[in-house]
Amino acid sequence: MKAIILGGAECVWDDVDALQDLWGDHPWDGLTIAANDIACHWPRRRSDWTIIDPSFHVDAWCTLHPERLAGWIDLRAANGLPPARQTWAHEREPHHTIRGWEHVGHQLCLRDVSPPSGLFACYVARALGVTEGYLCGVPMTMSPHFHGSAEHEAAAAWPYADVYWPAWISAHASGDLAHVRSMSGRTRDLLGGPRAASSQGDAVRFSGRDGSFPGSSSLRVRG
Repeated sequence: MKAIILGGAECVWDDVDALQDLWGDHPWDGLTIAANDIACHWPRRRSDWTIIDPSFHVDAWCTLHPERLAGWIDLRAANGLPPARQTWAHEREPHHTIRGWEHVGHQLCLRDVSPPSGLFACYVARALGVTEGYLCGVPMTMSPHFHGSAEHEAAAAWPYADVYWPAWISAHASGDLAHVRSMSGRTRDLLGGPRAASSQGDAVRFSGRDGSFPGSSSLRVRG
């Protein structure tokens, strides 16, 4: 099973464009998994902000900030877009006082893993059975967030890239990201990118890896 995994970096629409160029005229038959507020603005768009296919939906909306989900859900609705099919967050601890859990349909417990949001979306993809995930807008660099984000100052550099980058390196070393490739940035350098469509078979292929994942981390799903 394939999935686009969307993050909120300014390159997200360019990454989607590039992935579109690789899969060509083949219809996308995979999932769409989105982290945080990029889901407020999906379906798929070109980098000039024009919608390509309004039928594109969000299959799984992932966040480590359930307290923001209500506002994001309202914004997606205000943009005339249908609700996400699923919402995911980390497992709620018994002492947790943060609100917003009523909007979370599924909780994912990761033993000994504290991922940033984009990496969390990769684990959700894995829990959903994704064997080929393509990161768009998750370069893990200090680049600004996408145009239109209400969560971050326009054109401001993201200061936490180096803080969260070791978690990606650790997850990769543990074999937890064998199902993921990236379209840009340090995550592409670490994980590799997809290769172009062949004349036969799938439109987009992994570059030299089988897409299986070894299950080194324990995943527990609630909901």
